[in-house]
Amino acid sequence: MRLSLNDSIRKKTVVLALTGVMASVFILGAGLVVLQVMEQMMGLQEGLHQHTTMHFESLDYLQRYMYEGNPEDYEKFKEIRTRVRGVAFQFSMADGSYSVEEIREKIDGMGRLLDNMSTEEGKETVELGMKLRSNPMMAAMIQAAKDTVAQEDRFMAIMEEYRTHPDPEYRAGLKPKIDESLKSLVKAKENFTTAISDFKKWVVKTVRRVFVGTFVLFLALSVTASYFMGRSIVKPIVKAIRFSQRVSKGGFDRRLEVETKDETRDLAIAINAICEALRDLAVKIMNGAETLTESAQDLSSTANQFATTATETSASVSEINVTAQELKQAVQTSSENADSVASYAEHSAAIYEIGKKATEEMGHGMALINLEVVEVGERIARLSAQAVRIAEIIDMVDEVAHQSELLSVNASIEAAKAGEFGKGFQVVAAEVKTLSEQSKGATRQVRSILKEIQKAAEAAAKAAEQSASAVQHGLNLNEQASDSMSRLADSFDGAVAFTKKIASTSRQELQGVSQVTDALADIKDATQQNTAGAKLMESRSRELVQLAETLKKLVDNIKV
Repeated sequence: MRLSLNDSIRKKTVVLALTGVMASVFILGAGLVVLQVMEQMMGLQEGLHQHTTMHFESLDYLQRYMYEGNPEDYEKFKEIRTRVRGVAFQFSMADGSYSVEEIREKIDGMGRLLDNMSTEEGKETVELGMKLRSNPMMAAMIQAAKDTVAQEDRFMAIMEEYRTHPDPEYRAGLKPKIDESLKSLVKAKENFTTAISDFKKWVVKTVRRVFVGTFVLFLALSVTASYFMGRSIVKPIVKAIRFSQRVSKGGFDRRLEVETKDETRDLAIAINAICEALRDLAVKIMNGAETLTESAQDLSSTANQFATTATETSASVSEINVTAQELKQAVQTSSENADSVASYAEHSAAIYEIGKKATEEMGHGMALINLEVVEVGERIARLSAQAVRIAEIIDMVDEVAHQSELLSVNASIEAAKAGEFGKGFQVVAAEVKTLSEQSKGATRQVRSILKEIQKAAEAAAKAAEQSASAVQHGLNLNEQASDSMSRLADSFDGAVAFTKKIASTSRQELQGVSQVTDALADIKDATQQNTAGAKLMESRSRELVQLAETLKKLVDNIKV
């Protein structure tokens, strides 16, 4: 990413943040490396201490073997010396004479030599030695390890010869060689220990130097970047502050020039826009100050005239108010009279309602009478019809009696022809004849009675028709009276409504006059307030003239 001091503040901030993150990550990584190296050095120190302990432990077993001749002590001595030799042999393999595969194979074959060092850690130690064998300290440590291995091999060869030789005198002659070889081994081991200690010190010192140097380098880079980026941010801001201070003193004749491409350029554009707006505003204020002075003088003159007019208006309003009070009194009297007329009209309407109700009840009674008369006429008509029906039945009975009489005559003739055998039949014929004669007599009586009933029914029907005609005439008269009452009711209702309307209108007029009176009182108060306000406006207009002149003097100091 290409970075320039003209880039945006956001981009600069991101770069600074990334620089800080990178420095933190590097310091963290360097710290982890230092911790790992220190851990390896501590492991190396512990391994060296354990190596020395095993060395002296093996010498104890050797001493007991030399004095007591116990084979187990020798085996224990040999086992420990093998492990001690293996530690030195690991470092000696870093001289480059073995490949990585051979080193791993040999270390796997030796197994764990120290209690606190695994085979993998041993491989890593040898590989580290191979990478750093060009370093003098590492080269010295490898050489000391090789010398130690050589002395170990020489010492163990002499000890093996001492253990396997059967001649005691020969074995006794080997003891000086054993002592000499042991001294050489101890010296080689001391050199190996010293080389390891020197290498450890060198590693710690080198790591410290690298860590401190890198930290100082990143710190210097961060400080330098922060300085230049901060300077690129602060410099335009300081320039903008100085420009703003000049603008605050009335200097609007210049513009703020910023060459950056970051947010400070936007700030400069905004400040220039504000300055231009203030400049235009100052010009308008300068032009308006003179206009304000002239307007204030005109306003003062107008206020004086307004005060005079307001005083005259107040006097006129007072006269109108007196007239309105008199009008209010007259309208109130008219309203009270209208209310009285409306009350009388309502009373007359109530009396009319009573008469109307009586007329309606009379009409209802006449209607009931008419219904009764009609019903009586209908009943008489039905009775007359029944009488006619009965006459028809009587005629039928009379015909039956006549036929019975003929039958009885025929029966008598037949009985006479039959002689003795027809006597019973003759008796029946006689009875039938008697019955027919009685039936004829009864029919004559009934027919006479029916004729009288028909005459009476006809007379009743005529009387019913006359009654119905009279009742209908009464209904017509009652209907005419009801229509007259209805028209009278409409007249009463119209009169009452008109009277109420007059009363309502009078009350509304009274209310309107009251509102006019109140409004005139308010107008009077407002006129008095306007008079006082006009005087105050005249005073304030003079002050406004003074302020306009002061404003003009202030604007004259602005450079546009």
